[in-house]
Formats: sequence, C-alpha cells, structure tokens
Amino acid sequence: MKKLSLFILFISLFQSSLLSNDAWFEVEIKDPFSNDTIKAYDVKSFNSSVYNSPSKYDGIFWPFIDEKFLVYNPKNGYINFYPEFQTISKDKKSKVEKYLKAHFKPSSNVLSHLEKIVWWGKVHQIDSESLEKQIAHYCLLAYLSRFDETLNASYQKKSLALILKQLPTLKPSFIKARLYLVCGHYYQALNDKLNSEKYFELATNSDLGKESRNNIRKYRNYLEGTIADLKSGKYKEDYLKKL
Repeated sequence: MKKLSLFILFISLFQSSLLSNDAWFEVEIKDPFSNDTIKAYDVKSFNSSVYNSPSKYDGIFWPFIDEKFLVYNPKNGYINFYPEFQTISKDKKSKVEKYLKAHFKPSSNVLSHLEKIVWWGKVHQIDSESLEKQIAHYCLLAYLSRFDETLNASYQKKSLALILKQLPTLKPSFIKARLYLVCGHYYQALNDKLNSEKYFELATNSDLGKESRNNIRKYRNYLEGTIADLKSGKYKEDYLKKL
C-alpha cells in the first residue's frame, strides 16, 4: 500500500484508489529516539464508506480519526502517525527531541485519544507549521471533542479562523469546496445562521476546478447530501453516536 500522509485528510472522495475492506495489520517499528520496538498498525485496505463516516462534517477521514493509526511511546513521549513515526527528518527530529526533553514527564496515566492528539500537536509544534497542517489538526480535535460542548466550540472557532485565512489562497478545487462545507458546519454549530448559509451555498455552487464532468457531478451530489443532513439535524444521529 502506498505510504499515507497525515495531510491527505481532505482527499477527494472520487479521486482515490479504494480497496475492498477497512482493515488493519499489526507491525513492529523502531522509535527513532530510543530504538525501542513499538507495536503499530498499518492500513491493509479501505473502501469509499470511510468518506461517509460522521467525521466528514469536519472534513477528516479514517484512518486518521482512529487511535490505532497513532503511535505513542509512553517511555519518552514521542508520538506520531504511523507513516511518519520512523521517517522523521533530521531537522524535525532535533526540534522534537528538544521539546520532549523540556516538557515530557513519564506518567502511569493512560492518555485518551483526544489527549494524544493534543500532545501530538505540542510535540510537533503544529502552530508553527503550514495552514494546511494546522487546519487538519484542529479539525481533528473538533471531531474528537464533539461530546464536550465547550471544548468542541473552542476547536471549531480555532479551525474556522485558520480556514478563513487559507481560503483566499486556494484555487477552485474539491478541497476548497470541502472547506466551505466545514465552515458552514462550524458556523451552524456556533449559531451564526447567516454565515452558515453563506458557506453552504459556496460549497454547493463554487467552481470545483479541472475535474471530469462525472466526478464534479458526483462530488456536488455528495456535498449537497452532506449539507442537507446538517441543515435538517439528521447528521446528529451518527455524529453524536460514540463509536
């Protein structure tokens, strides 16, 4: 399987090469900081159903929403998504090592998935990374915090600010349309009906770029269906269901 990258979170629904079943297989990898052997999970295959999971309202998808794809060494605090765990660059490794030495304190406490993602952002100093990476990070946190109203709202606001900053820099594309949809969702959740309607309309009516007519038709139908679920409240049936 081709190596996955964290920031294909906004990958196009109809451009992917999808396999038959969602599946993991266990692997053993080396921690580049300690040389410890760590158990991890790689993706064997997946199908298009992952793009209809509740996380679609935050513009993020499996496997990155699954805790199994996150590798964490509780001995030294190093954490990363499976594909990047062993392949960290020399420059990045130096920064991460410096951060871990200054901030990591071993503990017997087991971190929740949300806490691991928060820690991942600190270890990799996500706020100094590209807008694309920051958006992916905070939208993931918004999804994972959806059962905590106050925390969820804070991550939605953070994500919105970042998305609104990035949108003017993007050319027409499936990705841009998906970001419009996420904006509409977050504005709706924050009770801003005017902006919610504005961005839902942009999502369904914007230029989708240089794609085939068939792909554009399918993707526009996907966006319209997702927005209809958000407006009707139907999305809550799945979105607020604990997996």
